[in-house]
Amino acid sequence: MIRFKIGSNKVLILVSLSVILIFALVAAVFVLRPQREKFELVGEKIEFGDLLGMETLKGANIKCDVDSLESSKIAKTAYVYVAKEIGNFSVAKKFGFEIDDFTEYKKDERYYKAEGRDNNKELRIDKYGSFTYRTGIGTVKKEMTLTEKDCIDIAYNYLNEQGLWHENLNKSGSFNEEEYSVKTADGYKDELWVRGVNFFFEEDGIPVSGNARITVDINSDGEVMKVVYNYVDYTEKYEQPLLSIEEAVEMIKSGNAHSEFDFTPTDIDIDSVVLTYWAQVRSDKTTFMQPVYDFSATVCDEKGEPGSAIITVQANKLPENEK
Repeated sequence: MIRFKIGSNKVLILVSLSVILIFALVAAVFVLRPQREKFELVGEKIEFGDLLGMETLKGANIKCDVDSLESSKIAKTAYVYVAKEIGNFSVAKKFGFEIDDFTEYKKDERYYKAEGRDNNKELRIDKYGSFTYRTGIGTVKKEMTLTEKDCIDIAYNYLNEQGLWHENLNKSGSFNEEEYSVKTADGYKDELWVRGVNFFFEEDGIPVSGNARITVDINSDGEVMKVVYNYVDYTEKYEQPLLSIEEAVEMIKSGNAHSEFDFTPTDIDIDSVVLTYWAQVRSDKTTFMQPVYDFSATVCDEKGEPGSAIITVQANKLPENEK
């Protein structure tokens, strides 16, 4: 009986080792075989707007090296960011208003008003936290002598003091300028009275386009007149698969893209592509910030004269297109 038990144990051990080896081989094959990542798709179609470029793209001859562009693409995934409604309207208190002393300007938007120095001080803020604040300080009727750098510094310091500056804001800025026609002894001349400083956002080091920005209007005396805060806090993010470059180029050909041509292009030669983000704040599309491809292209009009353009295409795959 002892010999039988020993023999049985040897057989059992050999069988066990064989089973383990088979499982190991199966596991190795499974791991080494390329797996298709599964994502729960979120997001929605970006409505770029009724722009001339969307229609004129359909009739253009589009050329590009798809393989070269695909190899230059940094990643196959990016993030879709999701905003939630704000829990309170504490920014109203920051500007001297009582939080509960408001009227409803329109659905889901609060309107605060008080007397300012020159005009009425007012605040309009939506349920996601985007707002327009007028300080009550008006235009000064004299030509501005402040430099662009002066205005950037004034705007930055104001936002910083109010606790509105974000670490993902780009401090370089761009400008909106308001000129007024002034009568002189020799006729009329245009004078710059107001300069608006635009600060743009980045997410994960990637620029955010659309209308996401903070704009600060400054008068000729260097006083802040208005703040337009077109940004929301995106509290959630989801990794999402991206369209291939070939799929994105097909989107351009069908007119599902954003471009601001002031002419009808006959030829579009795409040179390069980068990934950015798109946010459409203060609309029913506020909820999402989504990845887009920005294609740099050389375009020719009907006369054959060349120019340059950026063509933007939504980059993330959408639930309705994957069913």
